[in-house]
Amino acid sequence: MNDYSQKHLLFALLACQNELITKPQLVAAFSVWLSDRSKGLDLILVDQGSLSELQRSVLDSLVDLHLAKHGDLQKSLAQLSSMDGIAQELHSLALPDVAATLPPVFSEYATSLHLPNSSKNPASSKISNADDRFRIIRHHANGGLGVVHVAEDQQLRRQVALKQIRADCADYDSYRTKFVQEAEITGQLEHPGIVPVYGLGTDAAGRPYYAMRFIKGEELKTRIQSFHAGRKNKSQSLDTPELRNLLRRFTDICDAIDYAHDRGVLHRDLKPGNVMLGKHGETLVVDWGLAKPMKQAPEADPWSTVRPSFELPIQPSGSNDNSATAYGSFLGTPAYAPPEQISGELDKLCPQSDVYSLGAILYEILAGRPPVEKANSQAMLLSIHTNNKIPAPRSLDASIPKPLNAICQKAISFNIVDRYTSAAELKTEIERWLDDSPVQAFPDPLLQRTRRWLRKHPRSVAAVATMALVGITSAVTISAIVGQKNQQLAQANSDLTEANASRLAATVALLEQAPAEAVPTLLQGMESVREKILPTLESHWALGGLPNSQRVRLALALLPSDESVDDFLKSQLLAVPPADSIMIRNALKSRGQELTPSLWRITEAADTLPEKRLRAAAALAEFDPQSPRWNEVARPTVAAMLAANPLDWGTWIDGLRPVREYLIPALAERFRDHTAVEQCYGAASVCAEYAADRPEILADLAADSDPRQFSVLFSR
Repeated sequence: MNDYSQKHLLFALLACQNELITKPQLVAAFSVWLSDRSKGLDLILVDQGSLSELQRSVLDSLVDLHLAKHGDLQKSLAQLSSMDGIAQELHSLALPDVAATLPPVFSEYATSLHLPNSSKNPASSKISNADDRFRIIRHHANGGLGVVHVAEDQQLRRQVALKQIRADCADYDSYRTKFVQEAEITGQLEHPGIVPVYGLGTDAAGRPYYAMRFIKGEELKTRIQSFHAGRKNKSQSLDTPELRNLLRRFTDICDAIDYAHDRGVLHRDLKPGNVMLGKHGETLVVDWGLAKPMKQAPEADPWSTVRPSFELPIQPSGSNDNSATAYGSFLGTPAYAPPEQISGELDKLCPQSDVYSLGAILYEILAGRPPVEKANSQAMLLSIHTNNKIPAPRSLDASIPKPLNAICQKAISFNIVDRYTSAAELKTEIERWLDDSPVQAFPDPLLQRTRRWLRKHPRSVAAVATMALVGITSAVTISAIVGQKNQQLAQANSDLTEANASRLAATVALLEQAPAEAVPTLLQGMESVREKILPTLESHWALGGLPNSQRVRLALALLPSDESVDDFLKSQLLAVPPADSIMIRNALKSRGQELTPSLWRITEAADTLPEKRLRAAAALAEFDPQSPRWNEVARPTVAAMLAANPLDWGTWIDGLRPVREYLIPALAERFRDHTAVEQCYGAASVCAEYAADRPEILADLAADSDPRQFSVLFSR
């Protein structure tokens, strides 16, 4: 093997070591290279979609750094030859003439291994070979671990969906175990709302497959899109027969998931795309590939003579700790996953985690979109959740009924304890609304309760109305002729005055309770009615005992008209939560020159508390971003940022972005200091944001990164 080929082999191994590609992707690319050696492994990996051009460019730089460190290609490859069986797999793939030219370190290491044959899996040895039963008709879909075909069950003369493990995954015990566990979990969940499994077997090559019902219908996601696309008038009520049909389908999903929870199984990837709607009213939850048995399931009293209300918990064969997902890693679909799943806190996953995902499906049914959109990193997703940036469904469509809005918001609460305790409880809430009954999440006002009583007791209403009509007909006739016009005019004036007062009071109340990011938009919308709303603002400002966050928002609304609140806002700049501090900074921008000297004294003082230093620095980033004094305060500012609550990093990253050029060198120092573990990984997250458009900086950092830092840098 010449130096050119060995250098490309080094490139591919470094990509695998840094978790940018998987072992199956590396082996697949190597197989292509064996048949066409005119193209390098790096280009093959890009063509196959395993690497992006940016990742290829950075890896080229990493190859040069690796060679410079170890001296030559043979020594560099020797450092990587023992990577978890890769040497043996590549050596076994090579043609005789190519195998002879592989680097000696690979041949020596491959022949010295005494690993068990990975193509034989204990779990699959129990499965009988039944190739002759199923005949593949056509390809249907591809998944992360398997390929789905439409096949004919030749014993029962019916069409089935036949899922086979992918060829590039078949020779790995971990993938085979996950595939068989998926089949076993799905097969043991015997419920009308879960796709049934008909059989599990192995093909002639010993690769596992399983057959299940082939569903003729459409995804719930497609039905939701059609429903919202067909709404011609968005101002009309969303409460239509089509919506009620979708909600009944949703209760079917809740039934299936509640059953799975009773069996001790979490789905972990619930979304509209994983729900199929059959042509005859069936609602089926599919794709249990990420399903996981819960660590603790309810246990029955062994001495009790009463039959338990639940079935035995599911325990698939071959399950062990080796197949567990690493703590801190993310799995699932970001737009529908709960915060604890996004952050990788696997010990917190519980039935309420699936309840969150059910709430996200309900959100899409109501609003026509998932709760989270356009979040391209794990840190950004967490920031959206923790800063309450998920808009309420009614803020996107005012025609959504308030009780459904409240049910949805409770289901997708950030805190697990604030959500519904089970899928059954969520289903009951939806059924109450469908039955025109009060729901727990939204206490009805008196007027709504009265209307509901009138709707549900039409005979009583009719009898009372008839009696009243007979008794007052004469009086009404006489008085109506005399006072009808005056009453109509007085009522119209009264209604108008009351409506205006209610609207102004509601606007001020909304401002006082709004999250920080929504305040600028609300203030802009109030400009057209400033003169009318000013008395209401001033009366609220004069009230004592208001929470500080409400006074801040009132002061921001009064600032253009009442400069007396200026001192109050200045006093709060360094004391309020991060998002509020940035909001005050932006409002005081015209007074920045006046505040700059005192802010520099606070930022430069050695005894300033980190939280106070961070707020002062964020204000200076807007007021004085070009000052050379940033060179002196960059290190303490970075230290304060990394010591802050990680949930606030998104706010500080945006607030300090105007001075990122001063901060990047200090961040790089923290990045390379591996003695402070949490801070070096935090620095990696911030660098990934600040240097996203600077590949030369990312390449320089990559040379000193460990695998976890490398993954954070290029997760975008």
